[in-house]
Amino acid sequence: MTSTTYVPLHVHTEHSELDGLARLDGLTKAVSDAGMSACAITDHGSLAGLWAFARSAQRYNIKPIPGIEAYLALIHR
Repeated sequence: MTSTTYVPLHVHTEHSELDGLARLDGLTKAVSDAGMSACAITDHGSLAGLWAFARSAQRYNIKPIPGIEAYLALIHR
């Protein structure tokens, strides 16, 4: 295993509707195998995968960074 300072901070998982491809267990294993110490998930409008992500990250000894990609729509009246 090599050590790297790169940390993916914008990853969409299977919980990101119509946009994500990464399965959580495969993602955390790949991050660990690449020697990265942490990873973030930023699914579209959903925090549904956070608990599973945290458990999987713990299993592979990486730091989980929770996130969400959200949009703000201002309505002027």
